[in-house]
Amino acid sequence: MDKRNLLDAPRAIRLFFQSDDWVMAEILVGDCDGVNTVFNTAFKFDPKVIWVYLDGQRMIPVIDYAVSESGGVGTGYDTVTFTFAPLEHDNVICDYCKAD
Repeated sequence: MDKRNLLDAPRAIRLFFQSDDWVMAEILVGDCDGVNTVFNTAFKFDPKVIWVYLDGQRMIPVIDYAVSESGGVGTGYDTVTFTFAPLEHDNVICDYCKAD
């Protein structure tokens, strides 16, 4: 087998995530105050390709949060709504693929 054409996993991951389409470790916009549940992203995102984290723990879609379009149907997904209110010192971040 010719190994010159094979990509090792770390290199493949780096190449995949170097695209301008990906946003990594973005701090969501919104107040962590024990009351607010709605947070926004800087860019519109593909609703099937978003990972949300609270204090480093990956949240589960539908159980921990839902995504929506703040401007209404057809305007693009840019909102994460938690099923609970993150507390004052919580860190809320996400990774996502920008929408086309």
